[in-house]
Amino acid sequence: MITKLLFTALIVAGVIFWTRHRGEARQRSRRPAPRAARSPWYWRMAPAGALLAVLGVSAFVFWLEWEAKHQIFTVRVIDTRSSEVRQYAVYRDGVHGRRFRTIDGRSVTLADVERMELVEGVPSTPEPAPLAGEP
Repeated sequence: MITKLLFTALIVAGVIFWTRHRGEARQRSRRPAPRAARSPWYWRMAPAGALLAVLGVSAFVFWLEWEAKHQIFTVRVIDTRSSEVRQYAVYRDGVHGRRFRTIDGRSVTLADVERMELVEGVPSTPEPAPLAGEP
């Protein structure tokens, strides 16, 4: 461990010494540096354009991953003994084996006698029963 620290310190000291020595050598030469020709505007804007392209692509990939994780599925839990069916709305990344977390934050773990079906889309709600006196 100490050798890694000493090696790193030696590298840093070497870089500092090299940059100072290089700067002194430039000050000693009195000859002015030739002025470089100005490059066209599109060459000067290329790094900024590349940076914008990278940021745009990464934002797009982030959005695609977020959208995939927040896709809503219906989990149908079927009790094999009583044939009772319960439905829960979950996000795609909320299902982990025999456990899942619903959209409203409930954590559900299935028993050995329960079966789980995963259906794409929002759970369908049953039709409300008509009130007395309505046709």
